Amino acid sequence: QPANVDYKAIVVFNLFGGVDSFSVLAPKSGGDCTELYNDYIEARGVAGVLNTNLLQIDASGSNQTCSDFGIHKALGEFQTIYNEGDGAFLANFGHLFKPVTKKDWLFETRTDLFSHYKMNQDAQRVDAFQEQSGTGVLGRLLDAMEKKNMTVSPISINTLTVMLDGKPETGRLVDILPSKGGKEFDFENKNGLNFADELVTAIEELNAGTKVNSGIFANHFSQSFIDTWNKTDALKDVLRSTINTAISGTRGDDFKQVLRMIKSASERGVNREAFVVGKGGFDAHAGVMANLDDNLPDVNNAVGGFYRGLKDINMLDNVTTIIISEFGRTISPNTNDGSDHGWGGNYFIFGGGIRGKKIYGEYPASFRETDKTMLDRGRVLPTRSWDSLWYAVSQWFGVDNNEDMDYVIPNNQNFGCDLIPDSVLYKNGVNKVSGCSGESVDVQVTVYTDEARRFTGEEQKSACSE
Repeated sequence: QPANVDYKAIVVFNLFGGVDSFSVLAPKSGGDCTELYNDYIEARGVAGVLNTNLLQIDASGSNQTCSDFGIHKALGEFQTIYNEGDGAFLANFGHLFKPVTKKDWLFETRTDLFSHYKMNQDAQRVDAFQEQSGTGVLGRLLDAMEKKNMTVSPISINTLTVMLDGKPETGRLVDILPSKGGKEFDFENKNGLNFADELVTAIEELNAGTKVNSGIFANHFSQSFIDTWNKTDALKDVLRSTINTAISGTRGDDFKQVLRMIKSASERGVNREAFVVGKGGFDAHAGVMANLDDNLPDVNNAVGGFYRGLKDINMLDNVTTIIISEFGRTISPNTNDGSDHGWGGNYFIFGGGIRGKKIYGEYPASFRETDKTMLDRGRVLPTRSWDSLWYAVSQWFGVDNNEDMDYVIPNNQNFGCDLIPDSVLYKNGVNKVSGCSGESVDVQVTVYTDEARRFTGEEQKSACSE
């Protein structure tokens, strides 16, 4: 572990299914958001959260249409984190190729919008033109830190995720940790550990001597297994260590494992770490209010307990936690009292020393069809891209030059000054968006081609940088 380099970690809590995030963050009636709230209730109908079910937060200084907002009643821990200045909301973020309008979004957006799988992949890759194929934003960020001779570690809880994948040539594998403990491979005690005979036989064959019919990757598979075995032995005491902070709910054990790893970072010699935790169940095509009542308390308990746990081990400012979903949902309800697949959504970030008690991004100024963000069927056009968020987080994490930033956020140059620098999002941030100091000037660029076709990502970014 290089001397004088502080530990930093990023934790992503991915809510799969497309959480109805305009029920998570909504305007609140009774103050300066009353008109927007009336708009909201009229547009949302049964999918809207009643004023009495909203916990008030103050968004003064956030450059929104109004400042009196509310969050879903089940998210009391979010309200506490926000009010203590450690958390902030991210309004109307989503996957974009470039800034778009109601006139050109369909032509300029080259992905399977409203698809769970594709939008989840896009949110995890943050690589619109697939310039760094097979990698995720956290994996590339760890690649950049490893290039600085830092010791890095990608960790997923219970499942594999593309978000943590870096370039294959690094040889770095993602560690998948179970929610509870670390099951050791002790074949002498196979009965006590409930290992099936078939498992023991398969592992013995995998690690046996090379035979005529052995595959070309036999040695690689065997070595990977041995590496995993050794790492399991090395981590078993860490994964079974006591966490004094109570974290309840179905994801409580997941976040306890993350806390154990963060707490042990120094003894493991790790400088930079990235974690992904997931929870599904948010695809509320029917009964969206009941869906949120069932699922949000679980999210609330996990986030609240993890927040207190980070404070207990004095690591809150060293860890940025982001709660995301692949897309938001439609403003308009369907005939089953549910909401359908949308686009832009509202998310939450805390820790890392952020400038909290704010709403970043641009919450819709109206929920009427005439608003610049309102598309057909009540889908919301995002006003900020995932690239914008990760630009700031990457700078906080240690990306300090354009070459590394272009690798970590390949499409960042397509967003000009719409990106968020760490000097805006973080209290100790000092970086700006490259080329965005001084006065702003609008310039129209016309590019002629010899045939009618779409621009490649490189061509778009080249035109934007001229």
